[in-house]
Amino acid sequence: MFRRAFETQSPSPTCQQMLDRIVENRIHRARDKFIDAIRPGDICSLASSYHDNDPCDFFKEPKRGSYNICFFVQFRIDGKISERGDRWVVRVPLSPCLAFGAQAKMEREFATMQYVFLGRKTNAYANDFPLRLVAERTKIPIPRIQTCSLLCDNPGVITQFMILEYVEGRTLSEVGLKTLSDEQRQHLYNQLACIYIQLRRLEFSSIGVLSCGPNGIDVCTRLISIGLNEQELEGLQPSCIHAGSRGRLVSASDYVCLLLNIAKNAFEKGKKSVYNEEDGNETLDIDEFVNLFHDNFYDDGSIDKRTSASLT
Repeated sequence: MFRRAFETQSPSPTCQQMLDRIVENRIHRARDKFIDAIRPGDICSLASSYHDNDPCDFFKEPKRGSYNICFFVQFRIDGKISERGDRWVVRVPLSPCLAFGAQAKMEREFATMQYVFLGRKTNAYANDFPLRLVAERTKIPIPRIQTCSLLCDNPGVITQFMILEYVEGRTLSEVGLKTLSDEQRQHLYNQLACIYIQLRRLEFSSIGVLSCGPNGIDVCTRLISIGLNEQELEGLQPSCIHAGSRGRLVSASDYVCLLLNIAKNAFEKGKKSVYNEEDGNETLDIDEFVNLFHDNFYDDGSIDKRTSASLT
């Protein structure tokens, strides 16, 4: 039922495409089958179970991204549909599209949201991870987490999900920057600058993603990116890529080197998809560029010196 709603939606501009279209088609078929198995009644029952069993209804069509599908529910007041009823978003990870599992992805998202914004501690998550939530770190407006579950021992039921409060808004692509007045555009730029400044002030011992552990929230040693996820799905074994010194990304050169090696791994192991001469020339330059970087920047740490100087 839900998948029919997506047939009329425009493709997401952030939708990722794999180099191996055969694998991509297989993953998309598994994704569609996963969505078809989700019943509307199960979504409503799940949301109601965290809202004193109050009945709820869908108030807009579901939205599917590259790695999640979101359902939008509104709770009734005194048994009647009312615009004053609480609105929630039930977000379910698309497991077939996640090479490293939905649990790892949701754990990172939960940790990040709790780190930058003091959210509500939830029983569904606290039962599995003995978290000690940190104090509020920023004033960035993000949806409050109502509950989160990472259980994965019952594949027949929706056990991996996150429920958040619904916040009305538009994406930047929908705003239409060219239609804004100078004052409105300046206000938008000031808001974006404020967000980036707050994020820049959050410093960690290494580059990576946040994870929840017995001692709280910190950067985990295993880096998982969109590129690594796609290569794992395509069977390119990206786990062999060296991820910086001692397995951690502790410098700008470590991070840049990882990005280049991800591209090189796709070039060496992936099925070749060269559509024209220009595309072929760009592809052949990858190996030479990686070697040039190692010889001139990575070995002597000069890129780290320039990066450090630009931040002080």
